[in-house]
Amino acid sequence: MAADALYLGPYATAIAPDEMLVAIDYPAWPADAVPLFREVARRPGDFALVGLVGALAIAEGRIERAGIAWFGMGPTPMRARQAEQALVGQAIDRIDAQAIADLAIADSAPFDDGHASAAYRRSVGRRIFASSLAQALDRRLAA
Repeated sequence: MAADALYLGPYATAIAPDEMLVAIDYPAWPADAVPLFREVARRPGDFALVGLVGALAIAEGRIERAGIAWFGMGPTPMRARQAEQALVGQAIDRIDAQAIADLAIADSAPFDDGHASAAYRRSVGRRIFASSLAQALDRRLAA
């Protein structure tokens, strides 16, 4: 089952009461893939109000593969597919992190709840995405 089909909503999966998850297969990434991770929570250990996780495979100064997902930005974990597609093939020294962040936000579905508003989540998500991407690329350029 693909991850997109697994998650149905908050605290709900497609796993039936008489089924259990026994394995997860992740596609292989190069050992030198650049990780992306950032979360914002009220306190350490709390559920994230906004978060992102991902990786970039870079070869010869260009992004060959991008995998990026939001958490806390919709009812389920959500891929930032537009941002992934826009990054692939780009020279890492020419990427507009803010423009890519805008694409990533477009693939989210933030919500209002007792912890944060959708507007807050969008604003913070845009900022943490742009800064995480810029920092990751800067680290690779400095290496």
